Amino acid sequence: MRESSSLPIEQNPYAEQSTQTDVADDGGGRAAPAQITEPLRRSRLWMYLLSLLGLAAAALVLLMLVGGLMFMMRLSGVQGIRRDILPFLVVNLVYGSLAAALAIPSVLLWRFALRIGWFLRRPTSQRLEALLASQARFWRWSGGIVLGLVTIYILMIAFSIAMTWTDRW
Repeated sequence: MRESSSLPIEQNPYAEQSTQTDVADDGGGRAAPAQITEPLRRSRLWMYLLSLLGLAAAALVLLMLVGGLMFMMRLSGVQGIRRDILPFLVVNLVYGSLAAALAIPSVLLWRFALRIGWFLRRPTSQRLEALLASQARFWRWSGGIVLGLVTIYILMIAFSIAMTWTDRW
């Protein structure tokens, strides 16, 4: 009969061996090695910076939206919405969607950076799962916003073509 040894039966000699001992265990045997925590620690400040820049850009776009609405109200006067004001409405729709497209991912990125800090204070596998879920939420929203913006731009192009076509004939 074969004696059992403490060595594993199959061991890949070419596998990367971890030499770092900076590991936090959550009690369940699963750990978060330094290869995971270090890149997160380095990228966290950049996420905060990009989030703040995105929010500042969204605020500027909202100012342009308000300025455009005030310009439209001044042009229309008391007569209501005229046909020549319609392109300004479309542009303001684009400004509003652009402000949302900048603000929502910025807020989600800020939350993701907060989750990184929460994870780095006590790196457990449950916190890593929550961190990855937060990252997935950011990318899901970002992808949806990009698809929505592409749709809006296609509709805006079609609207512009239709307005040009009706003016010529």
